[in-house]
Amino acid sequence: MKNKSVGRVVLSKIFGFVFFLFMIFLLNFLASYIDNPVYLSMVSFINRNIVLLIVMSLIFMIAGIFDAIIFPFNLPAPIFNAIGAILIIIFMQRMFYLVDDITGEKVSVVFTILSYLLYPLVFLIVLIGGYISIFVRLFTPEHVRNPEHAKEKVINVKRVKTWEDVGNEFRQLLYDFLSMIRSSFKKK
Repeated sequence: MKNKSVGRVVLSKIFGFVFFLFMIFLLNFLASYIDNPVYLSMVSFINRNIVLLIVMSLIFMIAGIFDAIIFPFNLPAPIFNAIGAILIIIFMQRMFYLVDDITGEKVSVVFTILSYLLYPLVFLIVLIGGYISIFVRLFTPEHVRNPEHAKEKVINVKRVKTWEDVGNEFRQLLYDFLSMIRSSFKKK
């Protein structure tokens, strides 16, 4: 896994947030030209839930910042991720209410009943998974966590080629050349 810097996390989250705001602006702009009740109800739904979406974005940004920091300071990251997961479930529940309004069915009743089980279950799964991830990264050596970094170190060490290496490369070159000729005859 590639280590992220705090600046990179903040910039990527801000870029995503600006793109999200642009998409909301575009959806609202198109709503004045599109006279479709389903489209208008979806735009209205997004507008009603804009505060929830912004809070969700901020919580995940804080979690990403904590996750990018070294060990003892990254311990709050799973807590923020778990809170963000709960907010995603709340948003999904509201989406089911929107589907109920559009279709006239009562799909959200099942989700409302399951939500009493889902909230604590998802919170605990995300929290425990986050702490397991932190401790696995803590006790895993650098060359196992970041194999590209280990490859760079190996590449920087110059290895002297032997005649056996040259012979193997020459044989591979001949094999590739003959295979290419053989495959060109098979095509005809």
